[in-house]
Amino acid sequence: MEGGDGRIKPVFGLFADWRFSEHFHLGGAFLPIMSRGRTGADPVPTGDPELDAQALDGTMDRTLGYIEFPVLLKWAPKRETGIRVGAGPSFGLITSANDRYDARTSSGGDYVLERDISPELPSFDVGLSADVEYRLAMLSVALRYTHGLTDLRTDTQDSPVRTRSLTGTGRISLGRKE
Repeated sequence: MEGGDGRIKPVFGLFADWRFSEHFHLGGAFLPIMSRGRTGADPVPTGDPELDAQALDGTMDRTLGYIEFPVLLKWAPKRETGIRVGAGPSFGLITSANDRYDARTSSGGDYVLERDISPELPSFDVGLSADVEYRLAMLSVALRYTHGLTDLRTDTQDSPVRTRSLTGTGRISLGRKE
């Protein structure tokens, strides 16, 4: 989407690792509280000429609610601590999708128009993720970039829309195999 900035929202979930060799492991996550979108973007036509006449001169915020399941193959030079790098697919269930327009009536009054765009979008989003993590004994911090492959354009958009997100996490170890 053109214009605006990416959304900054908290992410919450559970992470798990399964080590199947000295240096490789499979990392997965269940992220039930996740959101993506854009704020201050150029407005997308609604398809209603009366509303478009009022909304297309302002800005638009798009919010997509997600439940995300990234599955990453990770490489770690040291078994327990240090840096890890990984890549793999990310699967997302889109739980909500809204466009919110800052609009103005023909008489000059400001108002907000919110549209549920869920019926126009697929309910499943697939992406590719790359992850860098640094792990201490009980704490790790990570940065993951996900590039969406699913076209998430609405009926009134001409060009493809794909998600791109950068997620930073701090993780506390809840269990450890000796």
